[in-house]
Amino acid sequence: MDHNVTARHEIEEIRRLEAVMREHPGQVLLQPKHHFAPGMYARELFIPAGTALVGRMHRTEHLSVLAQGEIDVLMDGIVVRCKAPFVIHSMPGAKRVGYAVTDCTWICFHATDTKNLDDLEAELIVPEHLELETQKCLG
Repeated sequence: MDHNVTARHEIEEIRRLEAVMREHPGQVLLQPKHHFAPGMYARELFIPAGTALVGRMHRTEHLSVLAQGEIDVLMDGIVVRCKAPFVIHSMPGAKRVGYAVTDCTWICFHATDTKNLDDLEAELIVPEHLELETQKCLG
């Protein structure tokens, strides 16, 4: 499933939601697992049932796979119930909100030779303070 850049007004709403979520006392710390192969990086995330989360905006086109579970995801202005196995073709500038209906395993696959996690962050993720500026450039 291909998804385009998230609309600017939607990013503004998602950012407001993120601010509210950061103040919630029951936050869950999700610990990613990192996998590397020649020319590829995969970030695997286990998301417990009942968890609401906001994804980060990526700079690059990549694939995401829901390998386990069911999750409601806001994509292109609508909520989609994703059931594993489910593949999303993400474009640069996409930003999503999700709610795990069941325990989920979500994996993002990126084409890169970088193996240092700090360098990967700089290469792949748009910093929060630049998300709206990025939107001006991409769409």
